[in-house]
Order: sequence, then C-alpha cells, then structure tokens
Amino acid sequence: MSRRVSARCQRYQPSFVLSYSRGALGSAICVCGHGALGAGLAVLLRDTALDLWGAKAARDDGRYEIVPMVSPQLLRAPLTAFSAALRVPLLGDAIIAWISKDNEVGMVASYVATINHAFFSQILPDARTDRGGAGARAVQHHGVCGASDAFKVSQASPFRYYSIADYTSRYAAGVVTPTEVAKRVLDAVSRSDVATPPLRAFTSILPADVRAQAEESTARYRKGAPLGPLDGVPIAIKDEIDVKGHRMTVGTDFLAATFGAAEEDSIPVARLRAAGAVIIGKTNMHEIGIGTTGLNTHHGTPRNPHNPEYHTGGSSAGSAAAVAAGLVPVAIGVDGGGSIRIPAALCGLVGVKATFGRVACPAPDAPSVAHVGPIATNAKDAAVVYAAVAGAHEAVEESLPQPGVHVPVLSDAAADVARAPLKGVTVGVYEEWVNDAEEEVVAACRKAIEHLKAAGAVVQQVQIPNLRVMNMAHGITILSEMAAAMTKHSANFTRFCAETQVSLKLGEKFSARELLAAQQVRAYHTHVHRELFKDVDLLITPTTAATAPVIDADGLSSSVSDVKETASLMKYIIAGNFVGVPAVTVPAGYSKARGLPIGVQVVADFWQEGRLLEAAKVLEGLLPDGPRRPEVFYDVLQ
Repeated sequence: MSRRVSARCQRYQPSFVLSYSRGALGSAICVCGHGALGAGLAVLLRDTALDLWGAKAARDDGRYEIVPMVSPQLLRAPLTAFSAALRVPLLGDAIIAWISKDNEVGMVASYVATINHAFFSQILPDARTDRGGAGARAVQHHGVCGASDAFKVSQASPFRYYSIADYTSRYAAGVVTPTEVAKRVLDAVSRSDVATPPLRAFTSILPADVRAQAEESTARYRKGAPLGPLDGVPIAIKDEIDVKGHRMTVGTDFLAATFGAAEEDSIPVARLRAAGAVIIGKTNMHEIGIGTTGLNTHHGTPRNPHNPEYHTGGSSAGSAAAVAAGLVPVAIGVDGGGSIRIPAALCGLVGVKATFGRVACPAPDAPSVAHVGPIATNAKDAAVVYAAVAGAHEAVEESLPQPGVHVPVLSDAAADVARAPLKGVTVGVYEEWVNDAEEEVVAACRKAIEHLKAAGAVVQQVQIPNLRVMNMAHGITILSEMAAAMTKHSANFTRFCAETQVSLKLGEKFSARELLAAQQVRAYHTHVHRELFKDVDLLITPTTAATAPVIDADGLSSSVSDVKETASLMKYIIAGNFVGVPAVTVPAGYSKARGLPIGVQVVADFWQEGRLLEAAKVLEGLLPDGPRRPEVFYDVLQ
C-alpha cells in the first residue's frame, strides 16, 4: 500500500504475532477457503510438519506474510479413514478440537479484539439504486451481427475461438441456422463424453428442449427480427443454478432427487433466455463447489481441453471445459472462492466475477461470498453476457443498492481511445505478492504489467496488510455457510466424497464467536480495499500461482486432498469473494513445458466492472497471434 494508504490504515494495524508448533488441517482452511482439507490426516498419521502461514512471517506491519507451504497429498484409504474418523461422535470432536487448537484457528477472534471495526454490512452502499435491470438494456444497444474482433488471425496462428458475433453474423447472413448449430453442439457433446478420456463437461442436457429453443431462434432470424446479440447463441449453465426443467445435482449423486426438476429459471438464466440465448444444459462441477480442481467422483472429472491429463480447475469445471473445447462460446459459473476465475485461468479463458450483488442470483450454499458470472473466450463476449445478466432485481435484496451497468467496451466510442485506452488509469502492483508464484506465472504477470503501461496506465507499488488473516476469515465463513446449508441433507452425508465430508465436518465446528470475528475481519478488509482504491484504479496479480494440476488417476474414484495445490490456486483469489470487489481473469500466456494456460487477474473498486473489462480487452494483446488451439476442440460452426 502506498504511504498515504498505509497512514490511513495505521490505526487498524495491531501488533499481533502468531507462533505455530505444527500446522495441520486448520491451517489448510485458512488459505484454501474450502476443499483439500484432508491433509490433517497426514499430520495425525505421520506427524508431518505443516506451517501454512509461517511463524516467521506472522506480522501485521503491512509486509508480505504468506510463505510457501509443504504438505502431503491424501487420497484413497488414508483420506477415507480420516473422513470416517471425523464422523465418530467423540473421536471426531476431539480430532477437530486438537487440530483447531494446534493451528490457532481462534486467531481470528483474538485478532479482532485489537481492531475497532463493526460487523460487515452485506448491502454495499451506493449513491443511487438501479431496479430496472440496466444490464439487459446495455446489451440491447450492442450490435447484433458485428464482426468478431476477439483475436486477429496470423499466419503463425490460424486458430481462434468463435465469438458470439461469429454465431450471430452467420445466422443473419443465412450461412447457418441456430437449429443446425444446436444439432452440432448436441452431437459434439455426445462425442466428447465417449472420447478417451471423456471430457465430462455436462451433467444434464434436454435435447428436445434445446432443439425447440433453437427452432424459435431460427424463426426469428428468418423474420429478420432477432432479439439481440445473444439470439441463437448456445450457452451452458453451471449445475448449481436453476434451469427450468433440469434437476440440480450440485455435483452430487443424490441432490437431484431431493430438489426435483426446476419449475422456473434462476434470474440470470431467465435474462439470458429472454435475450434469445439457447440454453444447452447444465455443466459439471466439483462436488457442492467445495474444491478447486473440478474433480468429481460421481459424474466424472472434467478434463482440461488444452491437455486432458490435467485439471480444468474448479469448481466451475464443466463450464470452463465446455467453452475451452468449443462446445459453447460462453458459460455461466459461480464463484465463492475463485470458482469462476480459477478454471477460466487454467483453461485459457476470460472469467468475470462482478461486485457482490451485481448479478441478482441468491446462492443458498454460500450466500455471503458467492457470485454468478460468465466464462468466455474473449473480453467482449464476457462483457456482453455480463451486461445481459447484471442488474438489480426486486426479489434479491442485496442486488438493489447498485448503480446502473456501464460497459464501455461494448460502445463504439471505445474505438476512439484505442491508441491509449488506459491513459490516466493507475494500476497497483504488490511486488512481493506478485513474485510469490511459479517462475513462468510471474513472468507472464510482469509482461501484463508492461502491456498495461504501454496502453497508458501508470503503475504504482502498493501493499495490502493482513492477507493471512483475511484468508483464514474467508475459510471460516465459507465453510460455516456451506456446512449449515448441507445440514438438511445429513441423512445422505456419507454419499458425499471423502474430501467434501472432511470440509463439512470442519465447517460444522466453528464457533459463533469465530464466525462473528471473521465478519469483523471482513469489515476491516473492506475498509482496507476502499482505501487502496482511493490511490489506484486497478490491482493486478496472477490469477493462480501455478498452472493446472495434473490429474491423479488414483484419486478419480476416491477424491483427493492436496492443501499445497489448493493454496497455490487460491493465493490471489480471496478478496474478490470475501470483500466483494469485482475481478476478471484474462489469458496471459502458456507454460513452456506442457503448453498449459496462464492467467492474470485484475481487481477494481466496487461497481467498476466497466473499467475491469476495458483492461481485460487491452490485455488480450498479450496474445497477438491469438490463443493456441486446445488439444480437445469441437468446431460447431463449420
């Protein structure tokens, strides 16, 4: 943080130092937020040292305090045994109490005793209220059949993804119809599921419904009256959002029977359908969204189209797989701890997590941290879909106090500033944080910073204090919320995979004091970020500290707990969920050895999605020859 920001925050910088004897499972939740918590078993069985936060790094003077961690990977019998032990009434309580004490999970409550902050207010204040769904209106002003400019094609890289405009321009010209495209998509999905290995992007498709939607769109084009820039465009929806006629599994093997078929669309899906989009179906996900890889033992694990031996990232795994493989140009995800941004980054895509409440869609499993948003192949398409789903809705209170949706990247005026689109924009860089990633990831982020400077941005060094405490408080919050949401399904608890069982059992044991303290930390970090964005307009970091993790074949049927892996994927994610500021991830390059995508993340102040998307559009210049063709790709327009 700049000196001026640090001075403003000085009274919120208590002297608070922790000393860990042995890190264990409790440490895992602090950085991970959710998932990969079974590493505690290794501590019990092998006395493995695990210092997630690092005693030497536990300082609250604004210096960088997160250090690398070492922990074992657990799967199969050890992970299953640990999850079973936690279900034994007295034994489970004793294990969790020991882990919590050993890792000083109570540090959050102790920390807030040293700061002067009330509890976090869920409703973000703003000068005016938009109750009319301004996002939908913004989309209507965007051209229906404009030519795609997502990536320029060169002789060195003939491949590029199809954009939304590629679909609608072909429809308008009569080259192909939405009906024909829908048939091709359905065929491609079927082929992808019998490939070796299967892609497993979708969990639910109603072919007759898809064909009916496409026929209606085809009829509109024949009359010369498409509804807008999304008419006839195939879109996929993550399987924790209601889609009329579909059952919602949330990645489990039993919740579909509990919920039954949805009687109506959720608000974002209804807005997409009203814009003419063809809803293909529901996409696969990490079970109940409580992990970062996308591994699913019930529906099969989605594969990364760039290399099927690697994970897509999660939890919106199927949404990212479907877009990266060309099955759809855009999909909708849900992000409670990076679940849009992580898979988008690992699959070479753009992912948008807007300000909390910007997209009206209640998330009962994690109501205070979850956000709905698009995953797309380029910034303009992400902007179109973001604008379509954003805006207030009377039925969702937290969505009401928001300004109108402003998306300059969709305006023709954007071309007027093409030479220096970010002139006057200040970009914050937390040097030590950016450097705390794999070498190729750091290099890609450095290149992105220089690219923003070339577009007119001014770079300013910043610091963000107490990242360690924020990560821990987010973990307490999301696990408590998810455990509470799953209590009603306790009769089916053992049908969750072992990793999920461990996470939920831990979430059940946080005290009211710890949960309330976490909300005070949230209020504190909301203050910190508001002060930060008084000095800078944007903040840039890597999206993940590493590229996509390899799929462990032994864990496909039993689930896997890998704290180190999860910590690496979530290192830069938390503020977007816990504080609620908007963030976008953009492709920034590929690893040399395996050609796996690398993403960079840009974060902005509340409600500044328009500025974020402008930066995302600029950052597409990091790939001047366009993206690389994924190893798994289906061409549905040819």
